[in-house]
Amino acid sequence: MVTGQFQAAETVLRAAGFARVHRVQPVSTDDPEVVSTERALTRPQMDVGAGSPRSVISQSLTHVRLWRTFPTRGEWLWIFEDDVLLHPAVSRPADVPCLMDLIESAAEAVPAPLLYLGPCSPLWPHRSLNAPPARRLFGEHTLSTCAALCLHAYGVRSSVASTLWDIVRATNRAAIEVGSTFFRYNADVNLKGHFYQKGVRRTRNATAANWPLCVNVERRFRLRHNGSLGIFTQNKSLAGQARHTILW
Repeated sequence: MVTGQFQAAETVLRAAGFARVHRVQPVSTDDPEVVSTERALTRPQMDVGAGSPRSVISQSLTHVRLWRTFPTRGEWLWIFEDDVLLHPAVSRPADVPCLMDLIESAAEAVPAPLLYLGPCSPLWPHRSLNAPPARRLFGEHTLSTCAALCLHAYGVRSSVASTLWDIVRATNRAAIEVGSTFFRYNADVNLKGHFYQKGVRRTRNATAANWPLCVNVERRFRLRHNGSLGIFTQNKSLAGQARHTILW
């Protein structure tokens, strides 16, 4: 972990109105759960030349343990990684607190478990689930029903945080057993895969109300900003880094 990256992310978040920014102690790559996960899920015939997955497992478990401890009294725990940047669509950092208030207010009407502030590769529920249209916040900013990749800026809801990982892994069990390295170890892939199973591939008893919400994923926004979504984005110069400091 690079101290300078944490400080840069802290500066971004404080400018955006997050008055208290906490650094999370990462799960050690020698942690028993990391070691046992590697041992249980490594597939030698599939992983030739892949190297050890412990850094990725550590990163995912750092997120998961933060969900489980939920160190805030609020309804939402806002989580960031140290490559976070403010999206160019947010012309003034001072606008972010107003946006966050509108986002949380809109989320009160549905039991969404997650809120993506910097979504990547969004996935929408099957049309039979009749997801509501995107809700306009202000300016070009909208809030939509979707699942996504990327965990550099998101919120998890208190009512689901402690059990979310166990539910997601149970849904993805078959894909984990035979799937790619990403499905076996990456938290964001597992989250998106869960909602794919529960509202795209299979729609029986599914409801869009139980899906996450995503900020700024509508087509007009995507076209205007070259596919970059949300109100937070990532520092592309750090894209190859396996582990990031996590903040809340």
